[in-house]
Amino acid sequence: MDDRPPAPRLFSLGIPALALVALLLGLRNHQVVGAVLSRGEPAVLEMQGNGRGTDGDIAELARRDSLVAAASAGNRDPFRPRAPAAAESPGRGAGAARPREEPQPAPPPRISSLLYDDVRPSVQLRIGPETSGWLHEGEIFHEWTVMRITPTTVTLASGERTVVLP
Repeated sequence: MDDRPPAPRLFSLGIPALALVALLLGLRNHQVVGAVLSRGEPAVLEMQGNGRGTDGDIAELARRDSLVAAASAGNRDPFRPRAPAAAESPGRGAGAARPREEPQPAPPPRISSLLYDDVRPSVQLRIGPETSGWLHEGEIFHEWTVMRITPTTVTLASGERTVVLP
C-alpha cells in the first residue's frame, strides 16, 4: 500500500491564476493605450538634464527616426522606377517653344513566363517594369489581347497590330 500523501494539484490552481494575471495585464494595457490615443496629441518624451530620455537613448532614437522619415520617398512605390525629372536645356527660356516629338509606338510586351497545357495555357507578359498576372487567351494587358498561346509562341494583338512573341 502507498502511505504517501497525495501530491498538490498544480494545474487546478496554477492555470487559472496565470489566466487571471494575463487578463488583468491585458485590461491595463488596453486602458493605457486608450488613454494615450484619446489625448489626440503626440506623446512628448520627458527629458533629463543630460539630453537623454528617461529610458536611455530615447532622444537619439527619436533623432534617427526623424532622419529616416525625412529620407523616405513618401508614398512612392519603392519597386517602381522614379519618373524622370523634366529638365530644361540651358539655351531655352521658360516660354520657348519645344520641338514637337512624334509619338513612338509602344514596344510590344515580352514573355515573362509561359505555362502550356492542353486544357488552359497561361502566359505572363512584361511591359517595361510591369508584369501581368497569369493571362489566358482572350484576356487583355495594357491594350494587348492574348490571341493564341502555343508551346513556343504567344500571339498578341493591339488595334491593327499583331505580334508573335517567341
